[in-house]
Amino acid sequence: METGKSLGRRPRRASATPTEILSAEHDLILDVVKTLEHGLDKTAQVDRDVWRDALVFLRSFAAQHHAKENIVLLAALERQGLASSEPSLQNTIEEHREEAALLDAIANLLPELASDDPDVAARFRQAARAYCAHLNAHMEQEARYLFPMVERELSEEDERDVVHRFLLHRHAADGEDGYDRLLALASHLRREA
Repeated sequence: METGKSLGRRPRRASATPTEILSAEHDLILDVVKTLEHGLDKTAQVDRDVWRDALVFLRSFAAQHHAKENIVLLAALERQGLASSEPSLQNTIEEHREEAALLDAIANLLPELASDDPDVAARFRQAARAYCAHLNAHMEQEARYLFPMVERELSEEDERDVVHRFLLHRHAADGEDGYDRLLALASHLRREA
């Protein structure tokens, strides 16, 4: 059997790497998004309460996730001399901006759903599906291009520093229990939607 080293990868370590942390967050976000998509497909009426909670989760959790990538991870890659020479890194930041704009469109339409106007519901569904599709494609792109670059370019010491900065960033953004509240909200959304 070939070892990780013989396949050109570093052997697994006891602590999580930056890409393992970000991949786990991708999985959680995409799990919530998949549940929301299923809710859009199975019912004629959009559940405003579920989407209100989803906006809280997506704006908070996904925004923190993007900040980890934009502020911490890309800075580590810049220190390796990659950011200015690698268009996919700048594309990552631009796609995060697009996701925020798509979420804003959903948030702006959410109060209008109370009118029970079918045109508003159709526009909401279109905006929600556009966000879900964009997020799925974006996270696939990161898994395919960004994460392998990180694994290739960062040393184990750099990775430990990035993980430490991830934790500092999370604590500064949410305090002691904010992250746990967001995880609980994700669990709630997966049950409710």
